[in-house]
Amino acid sequence: MVLTHSPIIISRRSRQIKANWRDASSWLGGAPELGNINWPRDADNKPQPFFAQLSCPEIKSAGGPSEIPEQGALAFFKESVIYVADPQIAGSLKLPMDLPGLEGGGAGLGFHGDTEGRSVFPMHAMKYSKLW
Repeated sequence: MVLTHSPIIISRRSRQIKANWRDASSWLGGAPELGNINWPRDADNKPQPFFAQLSCPEIKSAGGPSEIPEQGALAFFKESVIYVADPQIAGSLKLPMDLPGLEGGGAGLGFHGDTEGRSVFPMHAMKYSKLW
């Protein structure tokens, strides 16, 4: 296998007092910005857990692969990756009412609650670095 680009590392930004991570273009946890795209569901019609949303321009500027689109973002779920053409317009989605919480799956580890009191992964802004 021949690499056509430098590998990149995606990592969590350092915590800073009073930092506004709501302006982040890439993040782990929290809620996706999908706009009018439906939340993906599994074969049993249950909503898939959301993991991360990554900015395509940030990936490209860090030396990511040429196949990554110039604009938009990639939203990662348990079984799906969704391309969001314009996440600034899309806005955050309200979590589906039938999305299972994290109870029994680490909820006691300081995860945040949504407006319905379910445990969800906290949002962490991400950064990109070239490996070499």
